[in-house]
Order: sequence, then C-alpha cells, then structure tokens
Amino acid sequence: MESTGGYERELAMYLASKGASVCIENPARIKDFSRALGSKNKTDRADARAIAFYALQMPLNVWVPRDEVRDELRDLTHRRKQLNEDLNRLRNRTEHGFKKGLVGKQMEEEEQTKLRHIKEVDEEIKRLSEEPGDVQAQMQALTGIPGIARLTAATIIAEMPDPARFDSAEAWTAQAGMFPCRQESGQWRGQTRMCKAGNKRVRKALFMCTTQAKKVHPGIQAMAERLEAAGKKPIQIRVACMRKLLVICYGVLKALREGKPIFYGLKPEKIPAQP
Repeated sequence: MESTGGYERELAMYLASKGASVCIENPARIKDFSRALGSKNKTDRADARAIAFYALQMPLNVWVPRDEVRDELRDLTHRRKQLNEDLNRLRNRTEHGFKKGLVGKQMEEEEQTKLRHIKEVDEEIKRLSEEPGDVQAQMQALTGIPGIARLTAATIIAEMPDPARFDSAEAWTAQAGMFPCRQESGQWRGQTRMCKAGNKRVRKALFMCTTQAKKVHPGIQAMAERLEAAGKKPIQIRVACMRKLLVICYGVLKALREGKPIFYGLKPEKIPAQP
C-alpha cells in the first residue's frame, strides 16, 4: 500500500497482527513508476493497478509495526510541533494590533491555553522517557550525546526505524533524506542539494539542535571548522553536521542494542558518564 498521511496506519497494523507481510511505499515512487509505464489515467482502479505492478517489479521492504510506547511518543512529538506552530502564528497576529477588546482578551487566553498544552505534552514525554524499558535506555543514551536534548531524542526514537534493520549508518541516515543529490550532465555542473526524500521531522529536529552541538560537541565543532576552512557554504556545513550527528546516534543506538560500550563520537577522556 501507499503511505497516505496516516490513513493506512490502522489497516497496516491490522494486517500485520494477522501475520500478513505489509509493505508501505512512498507514493512519489509509485507515481513515477506509473509514469514510466505510460499511464495517464488517475482513478482508483488505475492507481490500484499501478501499485500492483510496482509490487511485482520492484524490491520491497517489509513494514515492521512499532510498540505502543513509540507510537504514543510519535503522537506526542507531532502534537507538540503543531502546538508550537499554532502558538507562533497566534503571537504573530498579536504583534499586528490584536491586543485590545474582546479579540485581544480571547487571543491572550488562547495563548495561555497553548502554553499549558505544550507543558502537558512535555511532561508526558518526560514520563514516557523515564518509564523502565527500551525507550528509557535509548533516551538516556541519546541525551548523553552533547547537543541532543530530550525532545530531539524523542523525535529520533519515534520517527527513525530500528537501527538493527540496517547494515550501515549510511543506510539508516538516508531514511531522514540527508544525503546529497548531484546534478551533472557532460560538462554541466548543477547545484548539489540535500535530498529530502526521508523523514522531514527528523531533519527539522536536527536542524535546530546542530547549532548547540557545534558549540558543545568537539567532533561536530571540528567538522564545522574544517568545512568552513574548505570554503563550504553555511547551509552545507549545517547539513553535514546534521548528518554526522545522526551517524553518532546510529552508533549509540546500535551499541546499546548489542550490549557494547557506547561511543559518543568523542575522545575517551571526553566521553560523558554512562547513564
């Protein structure tokens, strides 16, 4: 089936619970595949036929359902992002004159409600991250990386797949779409951009925490200085540091799963105390 923004979720979980092998594919890939077949129709029947042909011709990855704690953690991080965006929009409107009368009073009450809801979500994320279990261990391990706080760690745990399913950090980090897309043809060299085919929520979470990581993580700081000396643009440096930070997360989570000593990308004398 295609990923349809959450509508496929209950059906996928039901089929997986009955022992069926479920594959959830990127709709953009199926759309491009349908174009390659020369299909011009856009109907439910044509879409179903395209999905069936895609499943027969292309390699598929079996979808693995996550446990309830991770599902709840994902819902909480989504909700917090939504509340934060609503709060920013509300404050922007308030700055443009909606400060008096009934409108101003209602908007002030709405702002306080948003702040209260954000606080409640943060408390629930903290509660889930402190419950004994696999999520607690992963949360403690990720927050041990300089520059990664609880909310970023919760986003990575909730959004990224299990590292045990991947043979390399490159394959795992590609799920967040942080790899370069080169544009070249003959002598022409286009602008190399970051591929955004992966999880955008992980990219947004890492985009902000990388600012702090470049200040407190010696490895990230050294990488940023090296790229700056090489003449790279600020956005290129940030994306490279984001990917490096996610690679470190992969190593931490995989070492935790295999029971090995955790390496935070630091020299031995700078490794923080193990949780």
